[in-house]
Amino acid sequence: MYLSVALEPGEVVVFQAPAYAIPSGGHLFVTDRRVIFTPVRFVGAARTVRLSDITAVEAESKGIGWPMPRRSVRLTFGGGSLTARPWAGPRFMGMISADEFVDGLLAALRRGGVPGA
Repeated sequence: MYLSVALEPGEVVVFQAPAYAIPSGGHLFVTDRRVIFTPVRFVGAARTVRLSDITAVEAESKGIGWPMPRRSVRLTFGGGSLTARPWAGPRFMGMISADEFVDGLLAALRRGGVPGA
């Protein structure tokens, strides 16, 4: 998946995965400076949050799910929040397991110095 938001000079992508973020599916990127969610085409504009603006991170596991509980990560920042969950499935088109998604996202946020990640 290609990033539809221009990176700043010297900015590096440290994590990326297909994801759902209300109201649609798309792709989640974590750089060394920002979290960027790009929805599928024609659904809306990309959402960008600076890592320094994130005030809280919550990893959740809800319900029974099939075959595993639904996993998600909620990022809270000054202008609201973003809840992302994996677009998990078989290993093709960049899909990863729910556990890999949550663990990778939290690791990338920690690497960027986000408190509570």
